[in-house]
Amino acid sequence: GDAVALGDLDGPGPSTCALAVGAALDDDGALNRGALYVLFMGSAGQVLSFQKISSLEGGFAGPLAAGDEFGSSLAFLGDLDGAGPSAAAIAVGAPFTDDGGTSRGAVWVLFLSSTGSVISQRKISSTSADFTGLLDNLDEFGGAVTWLGDLDGIGRSVAALAVGAGGDDDGGLDRGALYVLFLGPGGEVLSNQKISSTTGGFTGVLDNADDFGTALAGLGD
Repeated sequence: GDAVALGDLDGPGPSTCALAVGAALDDDGALNRGALYVLFMGSAGQVLSFQKISSLEGGFAGPLAAGDEFGSSLAFLGDLDGAGPSAAAIAVGAPFTDDGGTSRGAVWVLFLSSTGSVISQRKISSTSADFTGLLDNLDEFGGAVTWLGDLDGIGRSVAALAVGAGGDDDGGLDRGALYVLFLGPGGEVLSNQKISSTTGGFTGVLDNADDFGTALAGLGD
């Protein structure tokens, strides 16, 4: 229950909708690697079936390390790959991932089948070739995620994803930041815009330890 996201995976199948539920302290494979459950819901709110996704289940090829806390944040991305093989994609935060340094964080884009298993995945982090954002130790990128829809309209991206980094130190210790990622159909980052005390046109006054970006929600147009 650390995070939840909602969408339709099985189309005309028996469920009314699918609910993704994070379990960031799950120990599949190692302590606190994290996991999520895809719950297929009935019209009365009952669980018709479910699929767990972790280091050990659901077709997820990771890899995850102890303490990553995969499943800390979730965002349903819709049918990101269009006519591709997946039914839908979901973004999953793992804010204590150590790619490039301690707890810099990561986001996984998972392409799901209609049964909730992982067909393929893409990792976005300090060591991802297509992500050019500069993450520092303890930024906790991926602590929050939210779908922003097709932000650039007829531009190159198919969707935009906002990602919180509550431990970012722009302007002062732990003031926080968020990144707007423009995604391609394979979950690749085509471009990004950081928003913080010092960049992105944000004029709000942040203080040290504000942890801006700890929670996110897309409000539409």
